[in-house]
Amino acid sequence: MILVHFFDRAWETSRFDAASRTAVAMFLENKAATTFAILFGVGCAIQLVRAQRRHDIGYVWRYVRRMLLIAAFGYLAMLGIGYNVLFGYAEWGLLLWVVRRWSVRSLASLVLAWSYLAVIGQHLWHTTWLSSLPATFMPSNTFTMLLIGVLAYRVGVFDRPREHTRLLAAAMVFGVF
Repeated sequence: MILVHFFDRAWETSRFDAASRTAVAMFLENKAATTFAILFGVGCAIQLVRAQRRHDIGYVWRYVRRMLLIAAFGYLAMLGIGYNVLFGYAEWGLLLWVVRRWSVRSLASLVLAWSYLAVIGQHLWHTTWLSSLPATFMPSNTFTMLLIGVLAYRVGVFDRPREHTRLLAAAMVFGVF
């Protein structure tokens, strides 16, 4: 984690430093952020599915409380070291409650639509006044990755990985690039 989060603050003094910075960004930093977001989505899906199976009506408050605690810790981390990853996980994790009962097909459609909107949102973010806001509910890749984690759990990738070898192989190949 230290390598991934603080490598960008290292000084570049040679071509080797520049090349190593590029390699870390391509092969570690971006992969780690994606992996953690997907796994956070899986964790949320596990909690939501288990609560639904138990018909646990009071779970909504525990789930919201967990997301608020993660948001608070994320906000402190944002103030302290400048990284808002946990805050983003918490704000998008709250939205997972809304889609918790959606079908796999509906979730897959949302992933595709949200991915498209995230590209547009990134463009708007960098070209408008929105970039001055500390946090926003504009479409983001974080929510896309959380949804992919939810989808992976719902279709059984983690429970029955042997049934999903093609999907896992495709994800590994896609992940290299």
